[in-house]
Amino acid sequence: MANAWSSQASPLSRPLKTVILAAGQGVDARTGADRALEQLGDRAVIDYVMDLARQFCPPEEIYVVVGQQRGVLPKRLGPDVNYVVQREPLGTGHAVLVMRRILQHYEGDLLILYGDTPLFRPASIRGLVLRHQLTGADLTLFTAQTSQALPYGRIVRGADGRIIDVVEEADASADQRRISELNLGAYVARARPLLQALQRVTQNAYTRQYLLTDAVGEMVLEGGRVEAYRSGDQDEIRGINTAEDLEAAEIVLQRRLLRPGRIE
Repeated sequence: MANAWSSQASPLSRPLKTVILAAGQGVDARTGADRALEQLGDRAVIDYVMDLARQFCPPEEIYVVVGQQRGVLPKRLGPDVNYVVQREPLGTGHAVLVMRRILQHYEGDLLILYGDTPLFRPASIRGLVLRHQLTGADLTLFTAQTSQALPYGRIVRGADGRIIDVVEEADASADQRRISELNLGAYVARARPLLQALQRVTQNAYTRQYLLTDAVGEMVLEGGRVEAYRSGDQDEIRGINTAEDLEAAEIVLQRRLLRPGRIE
């Protein structure tokens, strides 16, 4: 298990809470299992995400957003973290908004992770958090440059190089699909401006959901600052969508155990 969080080792300049979105990760068509609960080695996918979260926050500052599996995940993860129920599967943006009441007086940052992303390195997420706080950003995205054709959101930048939007693949034009900088699915945001932006987000025309990535354009329109921290590890780009992805992820984790300091 990863080392427990320690306030002594925390270099953060503002308070941090972690939100793990695990209400709508989807179901594996082959097994019928929730992707966050799929076995990866001798553990579940979400166990790796929880290990990561615990390196940045104490358990009482970790919130797991659950949906239909709200009885299963607490049994799996234990009682030391907080659980918030998203009663309707209305998307990732809506999942963060169910935290509104809890966060109404909170002035710090949120680290937002998905429950089915087990390959992010602690060093990368630490870089994400530190870049966010050092640049004074309102929102910082974890991204990567790759030539792989993957169904991820594209990072749209303006003429000055600043991020102005994230366009999901289903909504992307042919030109936008050629963008090589992809959104990997980890975020650090100032809680208050993020929640304000999400309240302005409308339903996505394709998915009929309220998407977290749509907050990027809303924040930029209001003069917010959006930054990115780029991964240097191509293995972190891998998602968990198929049985083949699980097999590939297990190989990555085994390789890291054998060569923990090496990035390939």
